[in-house]
Amino acid sequence: MIGDLDDDLIILKANKDSWNIEACHQMHNPVKFYLQGRCFENELCPGYIEYSKTHSLKKDEVTVICLANEREEREPDKKLLDRTHYKSVPLYVNGVEVIPSMIPELNDIDYTTWYDPTKPEGAYNYYRLWENAVVNIAVVVPEEGAYSIELINENDEVSAKASITVKSKHSAHINFSETLTGKVTDHPLAEMDGGVFLHDDFKMPNDALVRELAAHHIAIRKEGAEPIIAPLPYPFPYINRVFITAAC
Repeated sequence: MIGDLDDDLIILKANKDSWNIEACHQMHNPVKFYLQGRCFENELCPGYIEYSKTHSLKKDEVTVICLANEREEREPDKKLLDRTHYKSVPLYVNGVEVIPSMIPELNDIDYTTWYDPTKPEGAYNYYRLWENAVVNIAVVVPEEGAYSIELINENDEVSAKASITVKSKHSAHINFSETLTGKVTDHPLAEMDGGVFLHDDFKMPNDALVRELAAHHIAIRKEGAEPIIAPLPYPFPYINRVFITAAC
């Protein structure tokens, strides 16, 4: 991953018994990163990242890559704050684009921006997304096959679930299509209640409901195997921003 990232890259590895953070790059956190009572080293991401490392993956493990928007120096609690500014270049795994670009200047997504794009300050822009939120998730499984994915909220309820066949050297978008509240739109930045922020063609999100449904854990289960449940570094409100690929 090379280019604009505002704010974070956090990589977790998990098996059915445990999890760990393998990399943590944050823009607004001047100290170490804490998750579920555990402490992790944190490297500064100054709005631009150059990250290219090899991560091993055993047959009984998964990797969960999170791109997040955060303001740890303002509020370290893992709660959705305000909708401010976010952007990110594509993320690749084994040479395959897994998380697509989210650069407003390239018109990647039809969505409201932080600056007015018709004014000079809008030449370098951001999408207006939740702070202290995971925006994109890339799940890397060890091998091809049929998998089920569940998004689990803070109350340990399954907010959304989907099944998908995963292939190596191929990235797939996971289509959850509905949550506990019913059907959701396929807009790339639809929130967990089906709303899209400040978009004329969609209803506005209900913030209280989005906070209730936002995922705090993700469960990945290969057909015939036990599920692997990994915590997310921040709540995840964007139902259509989960992608998956197989390592081999």
